[in-house]
Parts: sequence; C-alpha cells; structure tokens
Amino acid sequence: SFDSLSVEVLLLIFHPIDSVKQLFPCRQACKRCKDSAESFMFCKPPLITESNTLLLQTHLLNKPFRAKSIKTLRLHLDSGINTTTQLIHLVL
Repeated sequence: SFDSLSVEVLLLIFHPIDSVKQLFPCRQACKRCKDSAESFMFCKPPLITESNTLLLQTHLLNKPFRAKSIKTLRLHLDSGINTTTQLIHLVL
C-alpha cells in the first residue's frame, strides 16, 4: 500500500517534479504525501519574490527544521530589505 512506501521511495516519486508550484498540490493528497512533498519542496532552490517572502518566512517560523533543507535561495526582490534580512536569518 501507499502507506508502506519508504520515505526514499516517496522522494523518488517526487523527484521528477521540477516546479515547487507543481509539488504544492501533492501536499494536499494525504498526510504522508504532505510531509514528503514538503521536504522535497525545500530541497529545490525557491525563487523568493515580493509576493512570497512573507509566506516562506511564516512557514519557516512555524517549522524551523525545514530551513535545514534549503541549500540555495534565488532572490528577485525590489524592496522589503527588512523582510528579506529576517528570512535570510531564518535560513541560516
């Protein structure tokens, strides 16, 4: 059954999905998918924009252990230096 699959197998299932936007609906399938897809989402370099900076910051404040999965950040910001600085501190 799906519940008996190892985390490694689930990550292999999610690996071909390139976009974080495509992984997001996978989180809604079941609790098992949520944890695995979320882990994989943070392994991909997120594009940080004005619109999602606060969302990512809130998520990392609620689940600080996810910051360990982030290896690269791609920033595309025009302003919001204070929010960006706070976000970088969460990731580091």
